[in-house]
Formats: sequence, structure tokens, C-alpha cells
Amino acid sequence: MRKVISSQEKPTVLFYDLCERYTLDYDALVAIAEQAKVAREVIKDMYMGKPVKRSDAVAILKAFSDKVNVAWTLDNVHVQLVGMQQNQSEVARLRATIDAEYESAKLGLKGLAEGTAKHHYISTRFVRMAGSIEALSAIADKSTVDEVIIKLRTLGEYEVDAWIPL
Repeated sequence: MRKVISSQEKPTVLFYDLCERYTLDYDALVAIAEQAKVAREVIKDMYMGKPVKRSDAVAILKAFSDKVNVAWTLDNVHVQLVGMQQNQSEVARLRATIDAEYESAKLGLKGLAEGTAKHHYISTRFVRMAGSIEALSAIADKSTVDEVIIKLRTLGEYEVDAWIPL
């Protein structure tokens, strides 16, 4: 029987993190794309956090769920969808990305990996967050960037309630 993870049980995670969690390599991802009947580029784009069509994301998550025997959907996996950027400003999108990376690092701290692997996992999240903050600083005013940095610093003990996404 497939285990169901609801959005109430577990915060939203990035597709990249799921691939890391289940240690899926390129060949496994290609097989998932083939099972979902979508182009390889679609699963590559999802992995990299690039926007994909909703129907493709749903098909890939269904095939992914079948492979790992856990139900992963758009309700509990953060996937950039085509058109999301049209509904959100680039600033809001970057802030949401920073929030998702932070949440992912928090999950890593709570036991997704052990020892060196855990350190690498969390470090990767923070490097990606730094890249998003750098991109944000290129398009947003200084006060917006400062607000994001201050909120990240005040989270300290990973109090997610302190983070207020746009």
C-alpha cells in the first residue's frame, strides 16, 4: 500500500530534494520521464527548478510516486509551473524560492541524511539560497533584500512561523 504524505503532515519540498532523498540518478529520472510520457528535458527542468507545464509536472510526480511508493503531488512538492511567473513578480518568486530552500535545509537538519551527507545537503541548500538572494539583490531595492536577510537571521532555531512569504 502506498504511503500518502499530506501537505499537513510535511511541508512542501523541492523536486530536487526528492531526487536526492531517494538517491535517483540520471538514468532513473529518464525512466520516470519515459513512464510519464514526457520529454527528458521536462524532468531535467523540474530538477533544476525551471518552470514546466502543470500537466507534465503532474505526470512526472505520478510516475515518481509509483517508483518510490509514496504519493508526491503538487500539494506537497514545490514545482515551478509555466505561468506562475506571470502571476508573481520576479521578487515574489525569488522570495518563495528562498523560503523553499530554507525549508528544505530545515528538513535536512531533522534527519534526511547522516554525518557528512547531512552537512553537504544543508550546505547545498544554503548555497542555493545565497544564489537566490544575489539574484534578488540585482532586481529588488536594498530594503527588500535586507528584509529577507533579517528574516533569515531571526529564524535562528528554525521557527518557520517567523518567515512571512509574499
